[in-house]
Amino acid sequence: MNARRLLAFVLSGVILLLSAMAYASNVDPSWGGLYDDDDGDAVVLFITVSVSLSLSDSRSPPSL
Repeated sequence: MNARRLLAFVLSGVILLLSAMAYASNVDPSWGGLYDDDDGDAVVLFITVSVSLSLSDSRSPPSL
């Protein structure tokens, strides 16, 4: 039982840390140049948007 609690604690910590790191990453500057694209911003935005969409309530409203 202790192994399951430890595993649950470690996994929840990893998920929290990864989501915090995804939100803390810098985005590309708005001007073109050397740092335009190819640094993983699309991946970070995809992860943060998909997580927020999956956490939303997907139930339909009750009918009257």
